[in-house]
Amino acid sequence: MTTMKQYMPGKPVKRGYKIWARSDASNGYLYQFEVYTGKKDDSVISEGLGNRVIINLTNDLHSTSPLLVVFDNFFTSVPLMETLFSKNIYAIGTIRTGRKFLPEPMKKNKKIPNK
Repeated sequence: MTTMKQYMPGKPVKRGYKIWARSDASNGYLYQFEVYTGKKDDSVISEGLGNRVIINLTNDLHSTSPLLVVFDNFFTSVPLMETLFSKNIYAIGTIRTGRKFLPEPMKKNKKIPNK
């Protein structure tokens, strides 16, 4: 048994490998991937695993026009969105209502006011 296998209780197959990937939505081309091998001791980890993964997968993206990345609620956070925006990268993602740094109107059981 390898230490890279992860236990994921919410998945139909409970043990497996976590692989993060960046691909092009228009053609399905895989540009970059990262195999999760467990916790790492580095300074970026304080921002969270999701933040580190997205930053690593977008580090080599450079363009004069804005780019767009899309991810799910495991990765989405306000600090990540701000970091990507500062790099001229727009991002879309669902968000968990209990996420740290979430603006007050977006927290669990709060109604977002209509404007």
